[in-house]
Amino acid sequence: MITAGLATFVTVGSVLRDRQATVEVMVLSADAAVGTSTGSLDVLPVSIPADARFLELMLRPGQLPVDQALGRSVRSGEPLLRSDLVAEGAPSLTRTATVPVEPALITGLGLVVGDRVDVIASSDDTARFVLVDVRVSRLPQSAGPDGLLSGPSSSFVTLEVDDAQALRLIEAQGQGAIELIRSTGAPSIDPESWHSIEQLVVQEPPTEQTTPEQTSTEQAAAEEGTS
Repeated sequence: MITAGLATFVTVGSVLRDRQATVEVMVLSADAAVGTSTGSLDVLPVSIPADARFLELMLRPGQLPVDQALGRSVRSGEPLLRSDLVAEGAPSLTRTATVPVEPALITGLGLVVGDRVDVIASSDDTARFVLVDVRVSRLPQSAGPDGLLSGPSSSFVTLEVDDAQALRLIEAQGQGAIELIRSTGAPSIDPESWHSIEQLVVQEPPTEQTTPEQTSTEQAAAEEGTS
């Protein structure tokens, strides 16, 4: 994915900035939803190699207009692209994508159109957040206004996504199972960080090693105490 690759490249580029000629590009320092005015974006300049790929697509300091808006949701750490911007009030770049789910999930979460959900993908004993805080735009036709559903064993929930989110979703569907959970707005955890925390929690304390001399001394003390 171009966007994910750009975000990684910006991170790597910031590490390499002292080793070669660099230029500054504008990177978001906080997540921003589609429709956010460019005048209210939290951005900061980040140095990347001057010969970076896709450099012509990125906005440089001083090139960010204040009278436009985001045509797609952009995550913290991603560079701002010229193609991300639309005129304020113009149609957004939002698309729709479907996610197959069990009917019981829709009923259990009590989903209705307009709710926000997160999408989690699992494969090879690893789970990760694919999408965070996306809007439900349509439920199966057999689902009533209260979210109750009766019908086939598998149904489809339609989500509003931008171009990058659509690619992440399709990629995740091809790699394993996906699950919807109700979004709370809380930030998602990185799976690598979670496994590191998990290992610390379940790690058993090291066993204390005893020498033969210590064992003999302890046995003698025990015998003396019982005599």
